[in-house]
Amino acid sequence: MPVHVLECFASMKRDPGRLVVLEESPSLRTAAVRALRDAGFDARACASVDEALSAAGDPPVSLVLASSTLIAASAQSFDRLLSASRRPAVLFSCPQTRRCPLDPEVSCQYLGCLLKPNDFAPETLVGKVRAALA
Repeated sequence: MPVHVLECFASMKRDPGRLVVLEESPSLRTAAVRALRDAGFDARACASVDEALSAAGDPPVSLVLASSTLIAASAQSFDRLLSASRRPAVLFSCPQTRRCPLDPEVSCQYLGCLLKPNDFAPETLVGKVRAALA
């Protein structure tokens, strides 16, 4: 294969679609969206599941970064969001506690949750999002 063809393949990027950041903390929500946009993602900030439902559309949502405490309080609405978005990847964020709000029997770190606030550092957040989309 000619070198210029390989260079074209190497430079192609798959469009990840829209990312929804569903977070109750305004400062973490703003920081996450800024970091993801700086990394080239189409990220939308949402303070509630209803707001995230209205952000779902075209392009389709490919990943939801969701606060586990918000989701625990509105699980049915969150399920509607996932259905409306054609079942995107989900990354949960949890407070640094021993018990996850979604599954109290399991520690957040073993569920792969983003731990607040440490995992919201731009490099860590973007790395985890890229891994979830891969």
